[in-house]
Amino acid sequence: MIKRRYPADANRAVRTVTKSAALAAMITAAALMSGCGSSQAEQSTVAQEEVTVASEAAQAMSDLINGSESSLAGAKEGAEAAAESEMQKEAETEAAEAEQDAAAGDASEGAAEVYDISVPEDPETEEDVFKLMSGWNFEFASGAGGWQTSLEVSPDGSFSGMYHDSDMGDTGEGYEENGTRYHAEFTGRFSDAEKVGPRVFRVRVEDLKYETEPDTVEIADGTREVATDAYGLSGTDTVLVYLPGVEVASLPEKYMSWVGMTQFNHIINGEFIADVPKELTFCGIYNEKQDCGFVSCSREGRNRVYLTNRVAFPDLVSVEQELHEDGTYRYVDMDRNGMHVVTNLCFRAPEDTDMYEDLEGFIDVCLRELGETAADESLYYFGTDMIEYSAPMLLLNGIETAYAGWTSGSNEDTRYHAARMFRNDGYIYVYDLSSSENDTLMAGEAGMFFLTSLTLSGSTEHLSSAAADGVAEGTELHTLLADVIPGNDKGTIRADELVWVGWNDEELQKKYGIDPDDMTNDYAIAENDDVYETYELKDGCPVYVQYPEGNILRSLLDRDAFIDYISKTETGRMMQLYLDENDRVVYIYEPYTP
Repeated sequence: MIKRRYPADANRAVRTVTKSAALAAMITAAALMSGCGSSQAEQSTVAQEEVTVASEAAQAMSDLINGSESSLAGAKEGAEAAAESEMQKEAETEAAEAEQDAAAGDASEGAAEVYDISVPEDPETEEDVFKLMSGWNFEFASGAGGWQTSLEVSPDGSFSGMYHDSDMGDTGEGYEENGTRYHAEFTGRFSDAEKVGPRVFRVRVEDLKYETEPDTVEIADGTREVATDAYGLSGTDTVLVYLPGVEVASLPEKYMSWVGMTQFNHIINGEFIADVPKELTFCGIYNEKQDCGFVSCSREGRNRVYLTNRVAFPDLVSVEQELHEDGTYRYVDMDRNGMHVVTNLCFRAPEDTDMYEDLEGFIDVCLRELGETAADESLYYFGTDMIEYSAPMLLLNGIETAYAGWTSGSNEDTRYHAARMFRNDGYIYVYDLSSSENDTLMAGEAGMFFLTSLTLSGSTEHLSSAAADGVAEGTELHTLLADVIPGNDKGTIRADELVWVGWNDEELQKKYGIDPDDMTNDYAIAENDDVYETYELKDGCPVYVQYPEGNILRSLLDRDAFIDYISKTETGRMMQLYLDENDRVVYIYEPYTP
């Protein structure tokens, strides 16, 4: 059963509440609600309504996943009965807890200055731009050496910051011991924000003032103190502001060269590997005139970095969406028959949780937040010590992750899980895929590949892993193993259907005249007769390959790279194709062939 849980903190009020999509012929439609009041009473009301809807959806999902054989009418009747007998009590309890939490949150105000950024992700007004900027701590640094400029912005556009650098080798009389330190403490104001592109603004830099006038020099405590200007902000009248979610491809190369020094990269086997997301995951500032680029991280108390999948599995529909005031979230997607379920979860990290020092304990925290219990001795995992061997699974936009698998349930209710999880800026992210033992689509390699296309985002737009345009009624996917070559145009491929014969499949061995003693690695391929049929590729069809060229992280290929990949040999590449009811190809992966 999938259980809905809140993060264990005082920010439990929900801004975007549960949205439960209809599960065809199985789950009745759930209510759609959004918004919450600013008062404690209004927040409590929304929390109670959200609990009721989420509980009904959870009950229906539980029936579905755990093998309920009830009809649509039976499912609806059971849900209504459960709502009458138990949900009201549960809702009242949860609402009381929410009210207590809200009160606790009110009591804790003032402990840290955290701005509520209740503005559009792609704003139009100056006020909203500065509010968004106020949610981030900015930093300008190379990642090497000791220099850094830090900056904080307030919702009215005013800012304060400091710059520091040290040169221990620059010594002289009176400062032989500690050398020279360069520093600046400054304030100023951003103004006149002008939109120049989606999520991109040009703003003026005004009233730049210093605590100590630049070029002031004094020697104290064995250090020569040299006051300087605000490196990164000085020398220009305007800067560009890149808001989270802006397309990385649209940003200047010079700005991204600064970003590349500190973000989205990792060293594997002595090689610098860049893994850049499609969208910027933070708020950036670029001083074009001086070529200085700031990155940022979420201010304490609110998450603003989100985990998404670059692709959508073709038969998933959204069944649960929770986005909380503090930026934590829980999104659940599943197919209509409950064969596979994807849970995308972010919650506040307990202080004593460390993925590096106690990987097993870290994974246990993640399972508990998921509401999962691993069957005895079924849990297996690997972490950053395996990154040289499993980089596509363990590296995500430069962040090291953990991977775990386990089983839950028993007998006909057994489910197999595969998950990636990591910690970033005080928050833990978990992306879990579970499949029924009867699942013929998302199990095994298909699901493993789906976990390699995860990416970070500065936008909440794609927290659901279901297709944005939904799933057509009556969609039934089926698979085809085939050698694949390019079609007559980029919208098609040609496929020669194959049959995989396993070492213990005596019926197929007999049918195709295969001697099991002649098999290599316990399998053989039959029906490869070079008879090719043409298949249409659906727009956005994801393609995963085993052996990408040039970059070990790129198992997900775009269409041009895929056509090039299957053009390397006359017979193409062996691929597992997923086709819809119209025989259009909607999902492709390359099976492992030892």
